[in-house]
Amino acid sequence: MPFVTAIAGGEIQLSVQRPGGKSESVSVKDGRSCHWSSDDPLNDGRGKGGCGCHDAFDLYACFEHGGDVGRAVKAAAELLGMTQPHGRQRKTGVVSTVNTSTPAEIDPYKPFPLDALPQTAALFVSEAAKALGCEASYVAAPLLAALASAIGNSRRIRLKQSWVEPPVLWAAVVGDSGTLKSPSHDAALRPLRRRQKRAMKEFKQAQAEYHNAREQYDDQIKAWRKAKPEERGERPEEPQAPACERLLCSDTTVEALADRLSNAPRGLLVARAVAALGIDPAATHSYGKAAIVGEAGEREHAAAILHPRMGRPIREVIGPARAIIPSAKKIGGPGTSIDCPLHYKDDAWRFSHFDAIEASVSDAPRADEIVVVFALTDAGRPLHRVGEGIKPADVMPASN
Repeated sequence: MPFVTAIAGGEIQLSVQRPGGKSESVSVKDGRSCHWSSDDPLNDGRGKGGCGCHDAFDLYACFEHGGDVGRAVKAAAELLGMTQPHGRQRKTGVVSTVNTSTPAEIDPYKPFPLDALPQTAALFVSEAAKALGCEASYVAAPLLAALASAIGNSRRIRLKQSWVEPPVLWAAVVGDSGTLKSPSHDAALRPLRRRQKRAMKEFKQAQAEYHNAREQYDDQIKAWRKAKPEERGERPEEPQAPACERLLCSDTTVEALADRLSNAPRGLLVARAVAALGIDPAATHSYGKAAIVGEAGEREHAAAILHPRMGRPIREVIGPARAIIPSAKKIGGPGTSIDCPLHYKDDAWRFSHFDAIEASVSDAPRADEIVVVFALTDAGRPLHRVGEGIKPADVMPASN
């Protein structure tokens, strides 16, 4: 009977025991085996001169598994470390790389480094994994993504003078069916889901109060408009629709994310712009917005972010503003600049505040990214001579 004596370098070496005890070797050249014996089962006429020429796997399938290729593939996979042998207990969460040429050099599995996590997070991961009976990495991966989303844009790391990165993490757990991927994922996100549930409850209550206030406002504004101008008094204040705090999002289209981000204080650009300018929000004079879409996108992706829902959260920060927010959009690659238009927040026709500011990010947008710009000022153009403000004589020398 033939039997496998060694597997090395991706080839299978065979020793053939012929009837009567006679032993023969198989000549292998360039990964192919040639058989000359007339009673050899692999002498099937393939190759030059009618000889049987086969590779190492053909020999393995024929001699070890009676020509059953499917069974040979499964057995070879076990020999090469590419699957779990039959009868061996499967370990949850074990991930290993496969090296088909040198299976003995496969790196051993390393447990998730719990000591790299903050103490509270490490304790949570350890206890959750122990309770579920799963690998710690199944809980740690989604938990890290959840923690990064909780930080949001409130913190960034500066790697270089012009290179900063927000805590954006992409996490995925890969494992066989039945290895507790879903339960561990749910355990990691349970605190977020609880907070989201409370936020939805508060939003529904605020929405009911808003509808009542809106009905009262509609009656008041009708009466105010019917009254004579000298009898009107102050215009009734319009109630603002409540916004629901969103912590989790299963709809990841650009339009849906634009709606979610517009109500996310940690990701709202205008709040950061006011803080950077160092002024009281009510002291804002001019504003504008712009977006640069990566080469894999289209201009309407920018429109979906800038136009439908961006105005209300901006006004919630800087206060009432009657004029529309001017905008610009374009498609470009990393380093593309854009002129963000500016005009006065309460009067789009105030010439003294017509202006623009150029903005760019050296490494953005990549093909699948969008750069969103919001700009504001605390005054009009310096030394403007068109529109309201100082007169030409204030800045030009008097002529004789």
